Amino acid sequence: MGEVLRDRDALPFIATANNEEAIPAPLMDRLRFIRLPAYTAAQQLAIGRSHLLPKLMRDLGIEGEVNVEDSALSSLVHDHPHTEGCRQLEQRLQVVLSRALRVHLEFGVSVAVDADLARTWIEPERGRTLGFRPIQPSGRVEFRCPSDGSSG
Repeated sequence: MGEVLRDRDALPFIATANNEEAIPAPLMDRLRFIRLPAYTAAQQLAIGRSHLLPKLMRDLGIEGEVNVEDSALSSLVHDHPHTEGCRQLEQRLQVVLSRALRVHLEFGVSVAVDADLARTWIEPERGRTLGFRPIQPSGRVEFRCPSDGSSG
């Protein structure tokens, strides 16, 4: 194969940035900007449900052992400051799924994560505990948020 010579001035240069203010002025003068709007909450929910959640569950090996209810995913999106991308949603999902994995490994049960449990596991002041108590009516193991008012 022969070498192909190209005029580099004719080639487009593509860059991404989260903060335009961090781009040096001489470079700004040479760029054309394409600004993309932030994801809406509905888009974040769709991305979380169809891409982030399956990927994280596969990575942790907990497919079929943990069920994250729609209410939990909605809570992880709506109960926190809106962010433009999905990085923070992915981080919150990692926390929730890691704690669900711990419950699964310690108790040998499948785990259903609802909005209350997700909130409990994400709250910083409860960050050091699992934030649940096992309840065993009729031989079943259920996990309830300590603040749900149930007695056991």
